[in-house]
Amino acid sequence: MWVATITDHRTLSDKGDTPLTRFHAEREQLQALDGKPPFGSPRELERTVTAEAAIVLDTNVYSVPWQLIGAKVQVITTTATVNIYHRAQLVAEHPRCEGRHQRRMDKTHFQLDATPAAPAPRDRSVTRSLAIYADYAAAEGTS
Repeated sequence: MWVATITDHRTLSDKGDTPLTRFHAEREQLQALDGKPPFGSPRELERTVTAEAAIVLDTNVYSVPWQLIGAKVQVITTTATVNIYHRAQLVAEHPRCEGRHQRRMDKTHFQLDATPAAPAPRDRSVTRSLAIYADYAAAEGTS
């Protein structure tokens, strides 16, 4: 409604016409898709798994195995599916929600007897042994 009543009729600065007049002028040049896939190229995103063992994508919620709560996952979407990967391994696949504020839940993601996911390796690039400080303290005592 807002698009049809407000934005289609605003004056564009470059030529002084409106989006609606441009559309009418270009309508004849538009071409049919002729079997080409609809707009909606695959997207690659990163999400953090919520405490509810799910990710949020475009206001919709998709379940993920509970062992991944708090983990970063990669999400690849198409017009039909949402695929969720953890460490390059597919961990969840859901049909894409058509609307908004919907939920796609897989009850197998919440089974407590399932094998827990391996913990992420610690990034040791920013940690070091505290012994280095003892060496500094010893060096200062000898000067």
